[in-house]
Amino acid sequence: LEQRALTPVFRRIYIPANKVRTPTVFTENRVIAQRHFNAVVFAKFLRIKIADERVLGQIKQQIRLEGFLPREARADIPDGWFQLRPATLYLDFLEWLGQQKAREVFQTAAGRSLLDAVSTFNTGVAAAAEKYRLVLGSIADELSALIIERKKLYERGGQISDIEQAIKNLLGSDIISALAKRGFLPRYAFPLDVVNLETGRTRWSRDAEVELSRDRGIAIAEFAPSAQVIAHKKVFTSAGLYVVSKMDRPERKWYSECPSCKQIRTEITQDKLIGSCPVCQRSITTQYIRPFVEPLAFSVRIDEKEGAARYRRSTLIRQRQALIAHTRSNAYLLFMEKNLGSLERGKPADLVVFDRDYVTIPVDDILNIKPVVEATGIKLY
Repeated sequence: LEQRALTPVFRRIYIPANKVRTPTVFTENRVIAQRHFNAVVFAKFLRIKIADERVLGQIKQQIRLEGFLPREARADIPDGWFQLRPATLYLDFLEWLGQQKAREVFQTAAGRSLLDAVSTFNTGVAAAAEKYRLVLGSIADELSALIIERKKLYERGGQISDIEQAIKNLLGSDIISALAKRGFLPRYAFPLDVVNLETGRTRWSRDAEVELSRDRGIAIAEFAPSAQVIAHKKVFTSAGLYVVSKMDRPERKWYSECPSCKQIRTEITQDKLIGSCPVCQRSITTQYIRPFVEPLAFSVRIDEKEGAARYRRSTLIRQRQALIAHTRSNAYLLFMEKNLGSLERGKPADLVVFDRDYVTIPVDDILNIKPVVEATGIKLY
């Protein structure tokens, strides 16, 4: 990923030492401007719900995440695990956001300059709603994965206290921190976009031996699969991307680089990048557009000898998932899924036939599988 697409460019503002005033920072980068837009509307929502309506009662140091999760995501959780009263309370930011008008939210000149940075109020609202929905959906998916794994452990008579605590920690996490870490709100620190190497049983268990984070550009190299990081007199080996939702692979995005002015833009879909460059008006066609994946976190390798079971989606790998990960998903991450990764007409393929069904046999028997037929360099017709 080209770092220029994520690097904010700030206009310098010099304040005399003998004059104190509230600084106004205009962000010329669309990504950063949108995060500040999100911060303004979300802060107004919190002020109405918490300060005016006092729906959460007395707030001390942080605002718990639980009230912002959709009710369906909390359906299988005992009421006693919530501090919300009633436990079914839901702070629906999206519904509130859809009812707002620009003049009601942005009443100052500085606020209106932010509207210019994101194009229009409606554009900012649409982008904020989409990002908020993705972030809360991802957290809800993690909660769902933890609940499902807890149920499986309970049915097998396993120890469930650790995973129950992870669920409670997720519910009690600070909503502001959760939204900032996932790019919905601005981070007032450097670097602006960080990627973690998760070392705990789950990112919510708070049992991590050490917190390892890097700027996203550095993390792609330092936390790559099989890379090793030394911290607290221990060696942590990366096992690959930490997949934080129900997806078995990260979401693909697209970026374009103008051949004339080198302006870089990113979008969720390829078609939004096709057209004229907003800087120099050069025509941007598909030859200047490339896909990329944006890592959210990496996961450490599990040492089975130490019995270090970790309840995260990247370690809850079944046989069929492992097969897909080493075939279709690898081809997808290499942007070669049209040529490799699956048995389809016109694709080259290396084939191996085993003496038993890899997907259905017990895990312990996988080491005893023997190949019956092997073929390389063939092509399917």
